[in-house]
Formats: sequence, C-alpha cells, structure tokens
Amino acid sequence: MKLVRTIPFVGGSKGASTTWRWTLVRQRLFVASLGNNTVEVVDLHASQRVQTIRGLHEPQGILSVPLPNRIYVANGGDGKAYDFRGAHRSAPLHTIDFFGRRR
Repeated sequence: MKLVRTIPFVGGSKGASTTWRWTLVRQRLFVASLGNNTVEVVDLHASQRVQTIRGLHEPQGILSVPLPNRIYVANGGDGKAYDFRGAHRSAPLHTIDFFGRRR
C-alpha cells in the first residue's frame, strides 16, 4: 500500500476519528469524528470535504447504502442511530432509539 494523496480538513477535526466508510458508487468517504460529534463527508474524486453532518452524540459507526442513497450513523453518547437520506443530510429521516422506540 502506498500514499496516493492527502486531503486536509479545512477547520480540522478535534479528537479521534473512530470509523471510516467508503462508497464506490459516489466516491465518498464518511468519517465519524468523535471530538466534533460530526460525520465528515469527503468527495474522493474532488479531494475535498463536501459536507459536515452535525448534531450527533459520539458517532461510533457508519453504514453507507449507495442505493437508495442512505447513511446510517450509530451514536454512543445517546444510544441512537440516525438515518440520513440523499445529499441533504442536515436532519435525520428516522431516529432509532436503542433504549426506547423508533421515531
């Protein structure tokens, strides 16, 4: 394995990044950033961060489903998983509360 390129995160990421997920279909890299309580969305083709999903609580795991264009993010801080759809991932489509019920 060899380093091909680096992609700086403008604004940085504080703390640990726990999970990285890559989608071949859209050439996106999803990075869970514990210190920021965010998921960073990186366009690998353009070599830049294209979106930050905020308002998470210790994001621990990411599942990317290219078709139908969904991102699922599990959170350790509140025990919830969020379902985001499409390019507009500012608010979750669904919330699954592992200590309660699905909303």
